[in-house]
Amino acid sequence: MNQIFSIPTTSAVTAGPQQFESILHSRISAQIPALGASFTANYGAIPQQNSAAPQDRLMMDMDDALGQENLKTTLIADQGADTILQTANQMENQVATTTPGSNPYLTAQAQVSNLRCQAYLQKMLAAQLRQEAGRIAHDNALLKRRTTITGGINSLITGALTAH
Repeated sequence: MNQIFSIPTTSAVTAGPQQFESILHSRISAQIPALGASFTANYGAIPQQNSAAPQDRLMMDMDDALGQENLKTTLIADQGADTILQTANQMENQVATTTPGSNPYLTAQAQVSNLRCQAYLQKMLAAQLRQEAGRIAHDNALLKRRTTITGGINSLITGALTAH
């Protein structure tokens, strides 16, 4: 079973994405600072102030922040899952050497591990929901801007037609 978790699933071929991918696959939360730097190196920084509209820059910033948050949460959850698996292995090994009457303690230990696992899964789900909410807000902002632009163009056309 442990071999399943060590199957290589890398697919990047150039140096920058390979580094980014290796950080993501490391399953070590201490790699979070390197993840942020690698993300920016691969996907670019937010454009300078005069290079893009302020609303676009805000949306890019929010999208990048939500994306990085989810990637960082994934690293933390992977490390947590590894810890839970190690605990489960230790508990299985303890069963072979336990004395009669110790089963209630092992059961309590298993329940605590199960609660930790559920907490990690809930955190991952919450991060995904936040990212989806950010994506929806971004789409709504773009739609509002298009509607405003279209309304302004329609006003100009109507004004020009009534003037003639």
